[in-house]
Amino acid sequence: MNKEFLFTLIALAGLCVCAQETTTATNAPMELSAAGRLYEQAVAQRDAGDPKQAVQTVAEIVALHARDEQWMPKAELLSVELYLELDRLDAADVTARQVESLYEGTDAAEKATALREDIKKLKAEKKPAETSDE
Repeated sequence: MNKEFLFTLIALAGLCVCAQETTTATNAPMELSAAGRLYEQAVAQRDAGDPKQAVQTVAEIVALHARDEQWMPKAELLSVELYLELDRLDAADVTARQVESLYEGTDAAEKATALREDIKKLKAEKKPAETSDE
């Protein structure tokens, strides 16, 4: 009887260790892909007040990781936001239209549509200001 009890304790201890290892493995943060690291870098550059450098980093994502389905939509939307920050409304609009087209039916496309509405408003606000300066 003592042997059976001992084997049961050992088996339970083994199960507990396995369960802890599984939990630890599933709770561990996933490593970012190269595109993901570049995206995070671009966000950090934007947050640090360097949108021009962030645009260059996003361009690197597009050039090197164009087939990355996880990060490309995010990178292109970030590009739209950066163009808006740099007051490059036409570039922002073209990029947002591209996102709408490439990622039709996704959250990225919906966000691009909302950004295009903002761009239209900004363009409308600029037109009266430009004609009053003349």
